Amino acid sequence: SAGRGFGKTKMAAEDTGWWGWQNPNSIIHVVAPTQNDLRGVCFEGQSGLMGIIPAECRADYNRTFGEIRLTNGTIIRGFSAEKPDRLRGPQCHRLWGDELAAWDKPAGKAREVFDMAMFGLRLGPLPRVMWTTTPKPIELVRKLTAPKAGRVLVRGSTYDNKANLPQSFFDQIASFE
Repeated sequence: SAGRGFGKTKMAAEDTGWWGWQNPNSIIHVVAPTQNDLRGVCFEGQSGLMGIIPAECRADYNRTFGEIRLTNGTIIRGFSAEKPDRLRGPQCHRLWGDELAAWDKPAGKAREVFDMAMFGLRLGPLPRVMWTTTPKPIELVRKLTAPKAGRVLVRGSTYDNKANLPQSFFDQIASFE
């Protein structure tokens, strides 16, 4: 969990794209708070998967269905936290859950979405999940940031990425401190 501008999306997209390329014929799920977040941030955003995965590695991108197919047979499927039931049934080797704290709005369904996503994480010998979020004090975020064996927690501040962000951004956020 880290502040805005830390680079969470870029890090997760690079990790997801690289893992998908290194593991042919795998299935990866990406869950974002809304369909617009999935498309506009995780898939098509400046730091999203379409900008990270080289064009020659992409076989197809179906914007309507939220699916990226790589030339090595890997499929990256997108889901919205707005519709937890869409996660009922599909399975994957790897999962990227973006802005987990925002999954609780507007209907308070973060736990339901989390459970459905985790039930699908059952392919291969070592399924893995990566959660990225700007922290908020919701129960699920508290649970996932508690120390636990096998879990790696990376925390950071917006200021940790200051060299890559414009000064005008920091001028603007100074009013919120």
